[in-house]
Amino acid sequence: MRRIVLCRLVELMKETGTTFKDLIDIGLNNNLINDLRNNQWKRVTRETLEKLCEVFQVPISEILISVAQNLWGPATGKSADVNLHVGRRSLDGEPSYEKEVMFSADVRACNVLRDHLKSLRVSGVRMVGHSLGLSGVSIALLRSGVHVIVGSPIANPMTEPAVRDFLYQVGPSAPASKSPFPYTMEWSDGRTLGTPAVSNQIGIYSRDARQLLARRRELEDGTAEDCALLLARRFKIEIGARFLGDSRLVLIVIGHGSVGTHAGAIAAVRPDVADEMFPPELGVVTAGVIRVKYDRPQPGSSEPPVLVPELVQVADTIVEGEFAGQTDIRRIAVRSRSAGA
Repeated sequence: MRRIVLCRLVELMKETGTTFKDLIDIGLNNNLINDLRNNQWKRVTRETLEKLCEVFQVPISEILISVAQNLWGPATGKSADVNLHVGRRSLDGEPSYEKEVMFSADVRACNVLRDHLKSLRVSGVRMVGHSLGLSGVSIALLRSGVHVIVGSPIANPMTEPAVRDFLYQVGPSAPASKSPFPYTMEWSDGRTLGTPAVSNQIGIYSRDARQLLARRRELEDGTAEDCALLLARRFKIEIGARFLGDSRLVLIVIGHGSVGTHAGAIAAVRPDVADEMFPPELGVVTAGVIRVKYDRPQPGSSEPPVLVPELVQVADTIVEGEFAGQTDIRRIAVRSRSAGA
């Protein structure tokens, strides 16, 4: 995993009310202050660090931080601008796994993501609810900031337009020959995400391999399976970039069923999956197939099942320019880890 070192001078100056003049008075010059603020610095002396520690009364670890360049790296710079989007009914649902209530499971997934962001020192995460049945859901709000969209199109009206119109930037009438979707996700009620639909292939179907990769089903031994898609794309930051090449993120977690949504969130915060899912370039959408097997909850139980999701496959799709659907399919074997790994 690649890591970069960033300076928190901007945040520290705001938090303490420290001015440029204050820093000049302790011996820093204008050029160095601007380089540190913009993370364009190449080296910093021990004397400078000691002065900064003294003026802000914090340890070096509060001035220079190490950030992972994985899926969550773009979220760590704009802590007040990270939005978790969920269906409005999810916010009103009572958690219950007895009937696998989809909407409450979406909230569980959001809580997994929010806790992970907090562990990365992102403090300003907010949850945004979208009402089902509304037409013309606007995706304009995705044009700035970091966004995580949780839930299937059945539960969250933001999911489908965000995938189609924002991540892949194709209209619903795009010819199948130019469709960039590497997978088709199909539900038993006939609803599909991705084109074309695949008859009698309920689950996540690979267009490249022409096979069903993951599905939702109950097994005879008291266990069950579910699945999810993770979709990620990085975008350029026009104003307020922390360093050269900085980006923002739009991530979508789409569970086939309720457990799939929860498993997708658990997978997304795992370091190995976050590394594999990080879009290598701007203009690339990374799609990952998640599969999970779990013990079915006993009747009357309110406890969620223990989930250890598996990353089955990742596809990188070029979406800039002509939508030729060019994909680089990565078949990977990622060792399963516990939810707390």
